Amino acid sequence: MDKNLSLIGPIPKRKWIGRPPKFQDPVKFQQHIDEYFSKRQSDGLPITVTGLAIHLDTSREILLNYENELLAQITEEKDKKSFSDAIKRAKHRCQDFSEMQLYRSVGQVAGTIFALKNNWKWQDRLDIEISGHVSAGQVPGEEREELKFSLNDFYRERREKLRVDR
Repeated sequence: MDKNLSLIGPIPKRKWIGRPPKFQDPVKFQQHIDEYFSKRQSDGLPITVTGLAIHLDTSREILLNYENELLAQITEEKDKKSFSDAIKRAKHRCQDFSEMQLYRSVGQVAGTIFALKNNWKWQDRLDIEISGHVSAGQVPGEEREELKFSLNDFYRERREKLRVDR
């Protein structure tokens, strides 16, 4: 059986069938990205990943494919890496823009916070510190009411503080 395989020779690379990738040269791809950023900054418009996709006349999903090196049509590994790095840098610039909006805007940051949470996996963090001693046995009635009252005060203060911080 090994003899038959050696007679066949090496298996040829699979030729990609379908539409070729929109961008084939990583250098030109980076130039288009740079053009987007300079145009948006000169026009005073926000910088977004979706805006970048529109400028490149493609979709956000395709950009993510370039970022994750999922384009089978691009056979050169160094090109896949170049495309991936270009998109990662561009996304970091978009995230930086969103972060800067938090400092520039006074009181109107809900949209920016939404974008940071949904696009960049930011999360609200709530630190709760619990102190004191609770035994494994049942807490007596009077102490239970006092503990219940203390926890209610704690959560009420915490909610008020969160409202003020936003």
